[in-house]
Amino acid sequence: AGQRNGDGFMKTARSSPSPARWITHVAFLLALVVVIGRLTTPDVLRDPWEIAPGADAMPSGPGPATGLVFDLLAMLPALLVLIRRAVDREYRLALRFSHLLLFGIGVWAVLSTIWSADRFAAAVTSAHFFAASCLLWVMSQLVRSAGRFRMVSALAFGLLLVLVAQSVLYRFVDVPENLNYWDQK
Repeated sequence: AGQRNGDGFMKTARSSPSPARWITHVAFLLALVVVIGRLTTPDVLRDPWEIAPGADAMPSGPGPATGLVFDLLAMLPALLVLIRRAVDREYRLALRFSHLLLFGIGVWAVLSTIWSADRFAAAVTSAHFFAASCLLWVMSQLVRSAGRFRMVSALAFGLLLVLVAQSVLYRFVDVPENLNYWDQK
């Protein structure tokens, strides 16, 4: 019947590719990069080890600021999708009830910092949740073809393998070393 363009819509005889298509291509690639970076960068809310007098100085890992920078970067693809919609009137946003529900839960998470006992932890984790919900909305807008779906699926499977390898390394290498260290002290 018809042929689909890069955005997953059917081409008609009159329609030509929009010059603004590059905006959603950049948004898609940026979203993939943010997901890879966010998932492979460990960050901690607070340093679990207090500095002891006379102990060797140890470098600390990424803290909550790293996660918040990734959260801000996760908002950029959503902004690019909205810019594409403003520039290109033929580009349609997929509107679902689930998007509204997810947005409501994200707003509720952000508002939960008001009554939280640990407001710092609540603010950081609610920012993480809201950014993740924005990425989910962006991917629901951008994955409109089988090629993009395969790319996202392959990336998710590859990241799953990375997380499994990291957990196996932690369980069978790091935990025994930590136990030996504390037994020697």
